[in-house]
Amino acid sequence: MMTETTSYATPQLVTWVLVGIGLYWAYCLYWGIRGYLQTKSAAGWMIAGRNLPVWLFVLAGTATSFSGWTYIGHPGTIQSAGLSYAFAGLYAITIPFTGVLFLKWQWMIGRRYGFVTPPEMYRTVFNNRMLGWMVVVIAFFYSLFYVAVQLIASGLLFNVLTGGFIPYFLGGVLLSAVMLFYVMAGGLRTIAWVDALQAVLLGAGIMILGAAVVNGLGGWGALLGAIDQLPAHFRTMDPHGVIHWLPNWEHPESKVKLWSGMMMMTYMFALAGIQCSPSFTMWAFSNRHPKGMAWQQVVGSGLIIGFILCVFSVIQGMGALTLAQVQGNQAYTKEGLTALITGAGGLGSATDAMVPRLMIDYLPLPLLVLVSIGGLAAIQSTGAPYISSAGAILARDLIGQLFAHRRQVVPHHPPLTLHQLRSDSVQIWWARLFCFLIVMGSFVIAWFNPDLIVMLGGLAVSLSFTLSVPLFVLCYKPAWVSGKALGWGVLAGVIAVFATYLFPEYRYPLTIHSAGWGLLATVMVTFLVSRFAQPTAEEVKFQQDIHDYWRKVDPEAFAPRALAWRRAVPFFAAAWWLLFVGPGIALIGDNMPRVFGLPPLWVWLLLGWVTGVMLLAVMAWGARLSAPPQQMPEPISQEAERTITTA
Repeated sequence: MMTETTSYATPQLVTWVLVGIGLYWAYCLYWGIRGYLQTKSAAGWMIAGRNLPVWLFVLAGTATSFSGWTYIGHPGTIQSAGLSYAFAGLYAITIPFTGVLFLKWQWMIGRRYGFVTPPEMYRTVFNNRMLGWMVVVIAFFYSLFYVAVQLIASGLLFNVLTGGFIPYFLGGVLLSAVMLFYVMAGGLRTIAWVDALQAVLLGAGIMILGAAVVNGLGGWGALLGAIDQLPAHFRTMDPHGVIHWLPNWEHPESKVKLWSGMMMMTYMFALAGIQCSPSFTMWAFSNRHPKGMAWQQVVGSGLIIGFILCVFSVIQGMGALTLAQVQGNQAYTKEGLTALITGAGGLGSATDAMVPRLMIDYLPLPLLVLVSIGGLAAIQSTGAPYISSAGAILARDLIGQLFAHRRQVVPHHPPLTLHQLRSDSVQIWWARLFCFLIVMGSFVIAWFNPDLIVMLGGLAVSLSFTLSVPLFVLCYKPAWVSGKALGWGVLAGVIAVFATYLFPEYRYPLTIHSAGWGLLATVMVTFLVSRFAQPTAEEVKFQQDIHDYWRKVDPEAFAPRALAWRRAVPFFAAAWWLLFVGPGIALIGDNMPRVFGLPPLWVWLLLGWVTGVMLLAVMAWGARLSAPPQQMPEPISQEAERTITTA
């Protein structure tokens, strides 16, 4: 029997939602079957044979960067915290920021030396097995935690939109079954084709719901007028609002605001970890040509998604906030949103129910179905590539390394050699098995430890941001940093992330996000160990050979004009990070003049988006950090050449 909170879920609504999602999943299954029939090689399954078309990477890379949290959690947190949290929408700039710095160079080195997985690259370039193992660990935990978040989000979305017709647990099962099928069947090439549609659905869904909210509240002027009636702490950086315990053993009752300038900036470090992740390294390897990278980073992520997040997501969050605070609509209070979830028999925080509530209240049935599919697409678009990349890494870099030294233990059966393991069918079989195990592990975390769900996404990206240090050394060659130092540095960073995230009473010391503490630990330990463990002559020579080759195939990236832009980038980037995702929010944001009736803080947010897109463009094309090279890198060996395939 439906309760009052679920009476909205009419048979017609449930039927149309299920039909729409069924058609969308039929598209996903089609590409899974097609990918299975086409994919014959391990490189084809793991990195699409280095043959993804430019336009396909632009869409797929954008979809992978922005998850179900972007669709559901981000607007909900704006409602909870107000405009101070809306600056998190500038992760449309900070996520591709690290991509501009690192992805092009990884593509060139991957194609040159035939690297298929990130641990192969790190282990070979820095001659350090420990660093390779740390990348395996990060890839595993990254995918495990991030996929758990997506499964919970899908269960919640199904459960609420159907008024409990699809139980909370079953929604996650259905999503994981579809994802597992097309990921295991076709690998990264199939994921790219599915993600291409998901990118369009994600962006369209957020815009449609935002426009519907404006219309439902009486127009643009009515929305801005209602925002002006909100308490000051919801539209300014007033220190009231969202608070968080500051670790203070002498005075544990002391509190500070969570979304301070320092917290926001170091939180953005975590999100910048998305394109430092092992998964994105494999996206880089998969490209036929890197000329799409700058378009994905500057236009797809920065310009288009940035505009959507800084306008339409803010409209959703602040619109729902005015419904609760100004109009007194109890359905949008914390209690009302919680009742929406529990009334349908689900679990989750109140903020996660805000977007489904808006969908139910403000969208006509056809658009509600479309936006529902958009939410599901946002969830799948990140879960699938993380499952695939982790499965590939564990197959090649865990099983491959273990069996390389295996002794014969079964009578009459020869030992499995590394050469045999590297046969395509065996690699793909192991990778598929690990994909299945990762999803099962994510279910265990998601459903048996529900209190951890809120933190899993931030924990995952914070772990991957520790890899920004070895990536910087790889791409920009500080000659004094050794592979051994990087291995210990990344280990210290991972420990720091866990230590500042796992204990709620002492999480985020000094309101610095765990990604900030992880970066600090990685840099400090890398520097200290490098004082005692200098790089070997072999390391130095190999890295010099890499950079000499880059100069040969991409001379314009090292021409005087590009180098002049490159010298200016650190100042531009530092100013932008400090002003728009750092202390400058509090110092300047509230003092901006109103433009078109917008609150000053919203004006500062939009200015941050515009200047952020300019920063990405200067880095990508001016400094040529993401512009395509003049020559295609040639594989250095036949083994490397065999990783370039159409099957």
